[in-house]
Amino acid sequence: MTKTKWRDAAAGLIVPLVLILLWQAVCLLGWINPLKLPSPFAVAQRWVQYLLPVDPYTGSGSWLSWAFSGELVGDAIGSMVRVAMGFAVGAGLALPLGLLMGASQRVYGKMYILVQVLRPIPPSAYTPLAMLWFGL
Repeated sequence: MTKTKWRDAAAGLIVPLVLILLWQAVCLLGWINPLKLPSPFAVAQRWVQYLLPVDPYTGSGSWLSWAFSGELVGDAIGSMVRVAMGFAVGAGLALPLGLLMGASQRVYGKMYILVQVLRPIPPSAYTPLAMLWFGL
């Protein structure tokens, strides 16, 4: 990397580092309940704890038994399955509907306004609704 790229990268890290330091300071001063906003150190500590295996490695068995005994890996796999299922359902509904809209002026005319109303809403805004509707 050239000097200017390093300088740009360092400049890009300043704001996040300042925010993390402010977050830590607010937590250390006790201005916010740690149950509502734990400190960055507590978050990092829990993340490392979450990443490590539940039981200490005893040396028996293969490295795979150790690598996949942590909570994080199982939870990550569960999340990936949910994402894949959501993508499959979304694509399974959207693709045929899009093809129908492209093939038929009648379907296009009926669905166009609904599509235009829903288009600017960010996908993350649907999360609370999905939690209410589907009990996630």
